[in-house]
Amino acid sequence: MNPAMMSSDCPPLSADMLLQVLHSAQDHTMEVRQPAEKVLEKWGALPEFPASLYAVMMNEGGGENERFLAAVCLKNCLSRWWSRRLDVGADAVMKTQFRSMIISQLDIHHKQIAKQIAVIIAKMARTDWPDHWPDLFPTLLMALEHGGALARSRSLLFLHQVIKELSAKVVGPVRKHLAQVSPEIFSILFRLYKTSHPIADHNAEAAFVELYITKISRRLLCYGFPRLDLSEEITSYLEFSLQSLQARTFLTFNEDNEAHQHVSKTSVKTAILINELHHALPLSFSKFLPAFLSQALQTLEHYAQAVVTNPSHSFQVHQEE
Repeated sequence: MNPAMMSSDCPPLSADMLLQVLHSAQDHTMEVRQPAEKVLEKWGALPEFPASLYAVMMNEGGGENERFLAAVCLKNCLSRWWSRRLDVGADAVMKTQFRSMIISQLDIHHKQIAKQIAVIIAKMARTDWPDHWPDLFPTLLMALEHGGALARSRSLLFLHQVIKELSAKVVGPVRKHLAQVSPEIFSILFRLYKTSHPIADHNAEAAFVELYITKISRRLLCYGFPRLDLSEEITSYLEFSLQSLQARTFLTFNEDNEAHQHVSKTSVKTAILINELHHALPLSFSKFLPAFLSQALQTLEHYAQAVVTNPSHSFQVHQEE
């Protein structure tokens, strides 16, 4: 695209022009890239800009670089722009339509774009849920329970980002609303965990599911429940977690095995979960603490013995910790 044309006046927004500008914004030449970035910044004030970016992002026949940059621009645009729009009149209609479109993208194959969509949904949820987006969690949980493998993995990705965003909001009634929906969310997660966990060591899909359930549970249990010891499902989940830590202490991880990569991360996330539960809910977690401390000591002894037996593996042991 001609840099001179972009530097003089902002060109009108159109599908073809947007693709050209997105392409130019990735150019290694500063003279081409900077004018394109300025055009994108100016277009950010247009009410039709998010929909235009969305169309590029979801066009599977388009260039991957342009699609990904459109997703990043959409995320940045909505972060600045979404909360300023009132939920009345034309803005309300537009926001309702956009929420419906974005939450339906549970079958998108492009992993990096899916991650951007997860952040977009979370940013929108921060201002819109639950009053203006009551079907957010029902939609994700429906896909989690009844969707295919791709829809399940995407719903876990979206759910994780939403819970992460909502749990960070300490002002307002969001924490109260989160506590109200947490039992249902965790119940569904735990049912899925029980089917995925037994085969996770040898199945990459199940290992991914287990990893993301652990990630979600980390914040859901800390911020969505006032007590841990009153729930049979939480008690069972923590017992499962302890058993998996015990079993995986002696598991030889293969770094080239995708399932083992996820399982290794799950062990780390489980340890972080335990630490945060101990600090966030010390009284109700106290019944679980002795068992986890015993396991921690056993793990340390195992690693120490491994180093003594084979000092050349000390770096690998450190990495696995």
